Amino acid sequence: MALTKMWLWTCIQMCVYLLVTGVSSPVSIPSLPCPSGCTTCETLPHSSYVIRATCSGVPPSALPTSVRELRVKNAVFPGVLTPDSFENKTDLTLLEMTNSTGCGIIWNKAFSVCSKLNNLLIENTDLLQVGELSFWGLVGLETLSLKNNKLMKINKAFVHVKKLTHLDLSFNELHQITSNMFQGLTKLYELRIQGNLITNIDTDAFSDLTDLHELVLAQNQITIIDSGLFQGLSNLRKLDIKDNKITTIKAGAFNGTTLDQLDLGDNSLTAFPSVAFKNLTKSPKQINLAKNTIVKLDDFLFDGLTSQYLDLSQNKISSVSNKAFEGCSILMVLLERNNISTMPTEVLPFWRKARVVSIGGNPWQCDCDLLWMVQFVTNSSPRKYRAHGSSPVPTCARTAKYAKKLFNQALPGLEADCITTTTAVLTTTTTIASSTLETTETTPEATTKLDTTTTSIVYSTTRMTTTTTNIPTTTTTPAPTTAEPTTITTVSTKEIVTPEKVASKPDSLSPGLWIGLAVLATILLAGFIVWFLFGKKKQKTNNNKIKPEDLQNEIPPMVTPRMIQVQAPASTAMPNFSTSKKKISENLMATENPTLKLHNSNTLQTTSLA
Repeated sequence: MALTKMWLWTCIQMCVYLLVTGVSSPVSIPSLPCPSGCTTCETLPHSSYVIRATCSGVPPSALPTSVRELRVKNAVFPGVLTPDSFENKTDLTLLEMTNSTGCGIIWNKAFSVCSKLNNLLIENTDLLQVGELSFWGLVGLETLSLKNNKLMKINKAFVHVKKLTHLDLSFNELHQITSNMFQGLTKLYELRIQGNLITNIDTDAFSDLTDLHELVLAQNQITIIDSGLFQGLSNLRKLDIKDNKITTIKAGAFNGTTLDQLDLGDNSLTAFPSVAFKNLTKSPKQINLAKNTIVKLDDFLFDGLTSQYLDLSQNKISSVSNKAFEGCSILMVLLERNNISTMPTEVLPFWRKARVVSIGGNPWQCDCDLLWMVQFVTNSSPRKYRAHGSSPVPTCARTAKYAKKLFNQALPGLEADCITTTTAVLTTTTTIASSTLETTETTPEATTKLDTTTTSIVYSTTRMTTTTTNIPTTTTTPAPTTAEPTTITTVSTKEIVTPEKVASKPDSLSPGLWIGLAVLATILLAGFIVWFLFGKKKQKTNNNKIKPEDLQNEIPPMVTPRMIQVQAPASTAMPNFSTSKKKISENLMATENPTLKLHNSNTLQTTSLA
């Protein structure tokens, strides 16, 4: 009985021991080591589990099943990628296959076992075809790169990767972007399709890409950008269509977008596509039109444009209109490396407001018409006329005297030619009056055939703003007996306004001048009010006073045959002269023009001329 109890107790202890040791001890799961062709093989700390591997010439099936990030190059596949190619790779989050062969087709559900895959890159292979179920099962895929392959057509290949944010199809052989190519990619952030052979894009090809921020269509064969092509891409910030063959951009092509960067460089545009920027709620911040074939900048070409950067360099621009930059607000304009030889002074207000107007690399004709720009550039910082350090410095080209000279080097001589010395060329054409004078006897005036002596003064100046004043001379008609010719001379004078005068004219009155004018107007108004209130009263008082002249006119005439002196008594008051002016006038006619003198001592003296 005792032996039985001891044996039972021993069995219980052994079970407890085995239970404890079994829980605490790790279970050993075998893991394959990295093959010899792997240059990188990272494992978890204190274990043999491979998590990262970079191999060459090794197919994914030969790698350990625990691998999470796998980069394979120069691998050889049997021609088709099937689920067996990635057997048991359930922990895989990144798969990169480059420079591999034998993977021309991705079979249906080839990556179905890789449900944790976030990044898939199949680049620089001989991939020819993907189908609707090629990426089935990749519910967490965010980045997919299929660039540098041989894809010619894609049809609904991405309908099962709805979380995709970055898609790269660059440098394939795609000819068309169809309406269902990107169906269901509502979370796509970046799409790159550069370096293909695309000539046609369906109008609704990008309609599902409502969250797209960056679209790259560079290095294709696109010729026309249709209206509404990017309609609905309200989040689009960068649009790159450079290095195509674009000749036409239709009105409304960018409607619905709020672009920050628009790259149309290296195309075949012959004019700035102003119609494409009409009715935009927000102008693109940066517009690149370099390396096109634009030849002229017309009036109001950039009207309404409020961009920060406009690149028109390396075009064929040879003419800039007076109002080309009217109605726009652009901080930086690049006009370097064109065929511009002169620039109208009307663009000077725009130049003053802009931060940079890069103008180097043009064949500038340094003459009096361009003096204002030579002065402006010389007196400005290099940052004003050079976009960056590699921009060419403005130099004279077409004027032999200043050829290959920098603007600051040509300025002294140019000012001496155009401002200090004013060349006046007097051209006088005198014709002698005809010797034969025809006179008609029936008319009172003689008809004479004369040639006119024309005098014109031509001033050669810098850039002239002329005010012409015509002074006509008075022409006297000769008498019938006069045979001398009449010369009519018209002198046209021109006021010469040099660039200094043009530049010195303020665009608007200064605040101090406005204040002075307001004070002057107030003083004049106050003076008028004081005169109106007090000046009239004083004038009325003065009018009521009897002036000596008026009193003299009212004294009746006293005529005697000889001088009579009458001494008035001291107490005698002044007589009251109530005789009317008419009666006084009659009495004066009856006398012999007497002279009446009134003395201050109340003595009346009358001197008779008889």
